[in-house]
Amino acid sequence: MTTRELTGLEGVVAASTRLSLVDGNAGRLILAGYPVEEIAPRAKFEEMVHLLWYGRLPTLRELKELTANLASRRRLPRATLTLLREAAGNSTPVMDALRMAAGTLSLGRRESPEEDALTLVAAFPASLADIGD
Repeated sequence: MTTRELTGLEGVVAASTRLSLVDGNAGRLILAGYPVEEIAPRAKFEEMVHLLWYGRLPTLRELKELTANLASRRRLPRATLTLLREAAGNSTPVMDALRMAAGTLSLGRRESPEEDALTLVAAFPASLADIGD
């Protein structure tokens, strides 16, 4: 069997984004313009969702609307619950279970891609909780 040495990709740009900056050498992580050590202790989950989707923190009204919208989408459909419970009973890896569950979240609903994304963001924490039960 022949082995070969693989070298890294230093200096190669894999992607560009306005959402984050990772500077491993300096130990910095910037999310949408905010150092993670500054935003993480004070931002709510919904504020971070808004920041990452729209590039700015929400107004109070936007935060209330997004919070209510996400809360209305947290209840998991019966098919999703059944799938997650079967996956847990079979010791399916969590990421595999989440991937499978994602496809069941919009059963019976016709929504836009943005609405589907809202449902995923709202339901994933509930999905994780159900996998752990």
